[in-house]
Amino acid sequence: MEQWNLAEFGSPDIEWNGEVGNGALQLNVKLPGKSDWEEVRVASKFERLPECEILEYDIYIPNVEGLNGRLRPYAVLNPGWVKIGLDMNNANVESAEIITFGGKEYRRFHVRIEFDRTAGVKELHIGIVGDHLRYDGPIFIDNVRLYKRTGGM
Repeated sequence: MEQWNLAEFGSPDIEWNGEVGNGALQLNVKLPGKSDWEEVRVASKFERLPECEILEYDIYIPNVEGLNGRLRPYAVLNPGWVKIGLDMNNANVESAEIITFGGKEYRRFHVRIEFDRTAGVKELHIGIVGDHLRYDGPIFIDNVRLYKRTGGM
C-alpha cells in the first residue's frame, strides 16, 4: 500500500503547458490529503517586486471525480520570508467554478492578495497548500499579475 507523508512534486516537477488557460505553469504534485498543510511552492525573481501591493493569479485543477478538501493558496516575499495572503483565499475544491479548456474541465480558483510594499524583496514564492486534499496530478498556475494599488505594472 502506498503511503505519502508529505506533499511532493512528481516527475517532471514543473513544466509549461500551452493548452490550459493562457498557457500555464504546470506543477505535477502529490498531495497525500492527511493533514491541513501539505504544500508545494514555486518561486521567481522580480526586479520591481518592492513596488508591488497586489498579487493576482489563477489556479486550475482538473475536474476529477471524488476530489474534495480545501485549497489554501498564499505567497511569500523573500528575503525576509514575509508571508502574504495566508488564509485569505481558502476554498473548498467542490465549490470552485468549473471552466473548460480544449474540451477538458478544470476547477478554477482566483487568488487576490493585497499587501504592503516591502523594501528589499526580490523573490516571490507562490505556495499551493492542500488541506485534506488527496490529489496526484497536475495543478496549473496562470495569469500571474503584480500591481501597484494605483494601476498595473
